[in-house]
Amino acid sequence: MSRAPAVERNTVGGSYYICPDEGRGGAWTFGPEQVAHTVQALWPQPQPVGPLRSDGVVDFDLRIGGLRCSISYFTDRRFFTFRDQEPLELPFRVVHGVLTVLAPGVPAVWTADFDGTMYPVDLSVGVEEFLSGVHA
Repeated sequence: MSRAPAVERNTVGGSYYICPDEGRGGAWTFGPEQVAHTVQALWPQPQPVGPLRSDGVVDFDLRIGGLRCSISYFTDRRFFTFRDQEPLELPFRVVHGVLTVLAPGVPAVWTADFDGTMYPVDLSVGVEEFLSGVHA
């Protein structure tokens, strides 16, 4: 699979989205409990996952290697989202890890609200190779 080109970042309130690539038959069948369990297993720490909100969203607030990362998973529409944050690689690393465990063969894509172009999330490569295609 070809690597995504580097994306010009808009650091003024932009958001990123990762979802199954429905155009290529992608569908995620995991629920919020599986996501929460996987996050806790990959990055053990006290209370990294908030409760399921009434609007069907689960929020993650992780501290990894002294850095903070906030991500939301929308259970009804099946997508992850996060605001532009430093370092940008961290939320991509977390979602790549979760998808590698829960949906390794499911095609997925990512996009930014300031760009709109869909880029593949290649789970067949290691996280470092995937991150090399995400502009930091």
